[in-house]
Amino acid sequence: MDDLSSESVNLQPWLLLSDAGPACWQMQDDRIALAMFTDQAKAQQYATNAQLQNSQCLQPSPIDLVRTMAMCVEGAIEVAVLDPDQNSARRVFDLPVILKKVRDDLRAGKPLTW
Repeated sequence: MDDLSSESVNLQPWLLLSDAGPACWQMQDDRIALAMFTDQAKAQQYATNAQLQNSQCLQPSPIDLVRTMAMCVEGAIEVAVLDPDQNSARRVFDLPVILKKVRDDLRAGKPLTW
């Protein structure tokens, strides 16, 4: 999937977090992506399949999600994927584009939306 979507989406994703940081997924082009999930069951299934030890499944607040995305970009992870499995993901998001939109919207006094 190469759709680097930046359009607005009504999404409150679930993440898998551990002491090492958020769960990631390796794309076919070898890029590393932040793994996000539409529901808790999908996140837990991913954790089981990927044998992620000691990971927590949680739905972060919008501010915490933005912080996680910013941390990923600082660590050279510039994309996020939705509902990844062993072979594919439903959607790809361009994190720098999302963070720019969030920053611009907040500066304009708009609420935080996806």
